[in-house]
Amino acid sequence: MPHEVYIEDDHLVIHIHGLEEFASLHKKLYIPLSHISSVSTENLTWWELEKECPLKLFGSRMIKLMMEGIFSGKRGKCFALIRHPEKCITLQLNSEDYNKIIVEVEDKEKVANEIKKYIAS
Repeated sequence: MPHEVYIEDDHLVIHIHGLEEFASLHKKLYIPLSHISSVSTENLTWWELEKECPLKLFGSRMIKLMMEGIFSGKRGKCFALIRHPEKCITLQLNSEDYNKIIVEVEDKEKVANEIKKYIAS
């Protein structure tokens, strides 16, 4: 299910909908825009996701169906809300609990371009 991602003041807000709220332990995530180092719309495969974040810390994962919650890998912790990897944006973070957030959105190009406007300034 696509999630709402929007700018509020100097934060990026990820509004989590549906059952994913329970798997992720959050209803909303607030990330200071200054902590986002990059945003990507690169298409991910399930294999790449498994390789990047193999260890489930909390949440749920069903191979090739969904990945929701907190995961760990070689590069640190990852927060993921994924059912359709081709609809996801990837945020690289600094100074946060998570090194990376991967979230499914309705229009990934539009959302990524909006975020890029704020993190470029």
